[in-house]
Amino acid sequence: MKLNKVEWRNFASYGNRVQTLEFDGDKSNLYLLVGENGAGKSSIGKQLSKALSKDFIDTDQEIEKRVGKKITDIFVEDGEPRFREIEKD
Repeated sequence: MKLNKVEWRNFASYGNRVQTLEFDGDKSNLYLLVGENGAGKSSIGKQLSKALSKDFIDTDQEIEKRVGKKITDIFVEDGEPRFREIEKD
C-alpha cells in the first residue's frame, strides 16, 4: 500500500505546528474531513484535493451560495439553530 502525505499549518487551533495526514490515495474517490471549527478542514481539504487531482467542496461555501448570506451573517441574523437546520439540509 502506498501512503501519501499532506502537511499543513494551522495557526488558529494549533499554533505554529505542522499537522500531517497520511492517506492511501488509491483506495477511495471520496474523502470526508470532519473536525471542530478552526481545525483546518478547509485548508487540508484544498491541499488533499490538489494532491489527488480531485474536486474540493467546502460545505460552508455551498451553504453561503444556497442561502445568499455569509455564515457569520446567518449566525448573527438568524441564529445558530437556523444555521444548523440549513447545514442538515
